[in-house]
Amino acid sequence: MVEYSDWPTYSYGIKHIARMVTFRWRDPDPSGVNSIAWYNEYLANPSNDAALTKTLRYNEDDCLAMVAVEQYFETVLLPKRNPARVAACWAKRQTKEETNPFWLRRL
Repeated sequence: MVEYSDWPTYSYGIKHIARMVTFRWRDPDPSGVNSIAWYNEYLANPSNDAALTKTLRYNEDDCLAMVAVEQYFETVLLPKRNPARVAACWAKRQTKEETNPFWLRRL
């Protein structure tokens, strides 16, 4: 979509970037390390539905965070930089290339 972007943050990780576009995880302390600990709790005690639910919710939120960043680029950042490219992106999505997750890299 864009060749590069600079963000006023010390990390380019999804947690930092997604927060900058107002996405919030449901867990107050989301991290990959915590999700591993929650899953290990579940494996040690499969009746611990709360640990499994936290793990699944964290992973779902990570995916939704990526969508939030993508939507930010498509609806906020990219139109400011190049409105014609936005139209090209959406046109590509309407073609057979929509099934290829790397379609944007070819623009």
